[in-house]
Amino acid sequence: MLMHSRFAQTFAHRGASSKMMPPSVPSSRPAVPASNGVSKPDVSVRSYPHAGNQALVDRKAIGKAEFIRPEDGKAVMDDIDCIIFDCDGVLWRGFNTIPNSPETLKDLRARGKKLLFVTNNAGKSRKGYVKRFTSVGLDVSPDEIVPASFAAAAYLDSINFKATGKKALCIANSGTEEELQEHGIPYIGGEKWREPLLDSADKIKDLVIDENIGAVVVGFDGLLSYSRIVYASCCLRELPGCLFVVTNVDPNDNLGQPTKAPFNQQPLRRMMPVTGTMVQSIAHPTGKQPVIAGKGGSWLFPYLMAKYNLNPQRTAMVGDRLDTDIVLGAEGGLKTIMPLTGVTTLEELEDAKKVAGQPGALPIPDYVINTVATLAGLP
Repeated sequence: MLMHSRFAQTFAHRGASSKMMPPSVPSSRPAVPASNGVSKPDVSVRSYPHAGNQALVDRKAIGKAEFIRPEDGKAVMDDIDCIIFDCDGVLWRGFNTIPNSPETLKDLRARGKKLLFVTNNAGKSRKGYVKRFTSVGLDVSPDEIVPASFAAAAYLDSINFKATGKKALCIANSGTEEELQEHGIPYIGGEKWREPLLDSADKIKDLVIDENIGAVVVGFDGLLSYSRIVYASCCLRELPGCLFVVTNVDPNDNLGQPTKAPFNQQPLRRMMPVTGTMVQSIAHPTGKQPVIAGKGGSWLFPYLMAKYNLNPQRTAMVGDRLDTDIVLGAEGGLKTIMPLTGVTTLEELEDAKKVAGQPGALPIPDYVINTVATLAGLP
């Protein structure tokens, strides 16, 4: 399949799951499910959005991936003032809280650490996430939470989008809608939008799009239809200066529940396609490269540093994905810590270490822990 832009080519690789190729030969195979049913991060050298960042290359090994045991966990945080946590796969997995994660947050707060929670899950707004945290026994305030839904709206706010007098087309669920509302950004679309039926060439040819749309905002949309893809694509291709902003480009998420495939007796983790698959359906036909507001893009890190007045040298990133969490931390010069409770497995980490430091390779975390509880010296 011919890719029409560097983003599309890159994103195809991000969503792909392929066996390791020799370091000099980037993988270009189509997606292949991993043995556990979840697409594995492609850790081969390839065209990656952050490739060419010399600071990343100059870090050589990018991180030692030193394994830390609970008895040594507290010491890792001694020189850290702020800890940025991912959520899914770090504090909870599916509907289950990671053991001792509430106690870990309490311990870190008692030691005077500032905590932030930055997630690429755009399914909820900040207010919605407060309820989610409370439901799993975690005490967190709205200002400490930065979901990708919030990041997309904050990005539009940062470029003074409202001053254009334009509206956004929201191809996302209520989480992103609520954040657009909170930021006072006018929009059409969202969960209750009844888009025109565009199921034929004649209907698409006769479509009249809203010329006052100045941005297409894409997040997770469980109601994504061909008609929505067509409408969004027409806006991006035909409206001068129309922005393409996405919450994230994560290809899948682990639901954290074992299943059995009818043709295989081995337990499998069920994979849920998420926002990245929806972004690709619009990016590919338009040839447009979006602004990624959440983790995986270049906007979020400086925004976090400025908004929360953080010192990168005294900030740590704790996350389970090499391609978003550890990238965010490594490119910002943060201490990076990866628990083994989420997407990236120890086997995948070992594969990534084989090509670490090469241009385009994924970064390696400084430390690896069994669970987030290690940071409080807990099992």
